[in-house]
Amino acid sequence: QHTYDEVFQASQEAIERKGWFVKEKDKDKGTISGTGSATVGVAGEFVFSMHIESLNTKPETQITINMHWLKKGPWRMEPNTKWYVEGILIELQKVLSTYH
Repeated sequence: QHTYDEVFQASQEAIERKGWFVKEKDKDKGTISGTGSATVGVAGEFVFSMHIESLNTKPETQITINMHWLKKGPWRMEPNTKWYVEGILIELQKVLSTYH
């Protein structure tokens, strides 16, 4: 229950906290994209995109996150994408909890 502006800003902070990198962002379109690397279990590189949109005036905001692995680790296993998406959402909640 945060404004669009708060969620957009908090998303960038969460990305930085996770050690990911923002390559492009467009606040008007609600998009943030970038890259990251996985070092837990199996190393690998990925790209991600976020779409942030305001649902109504309550305020209520929705985030959609997509990830794609570019390079798998030495064991050629693809890390669990769900784990990384959940991790960034948890970090986002931590950032948002500091806003009010």
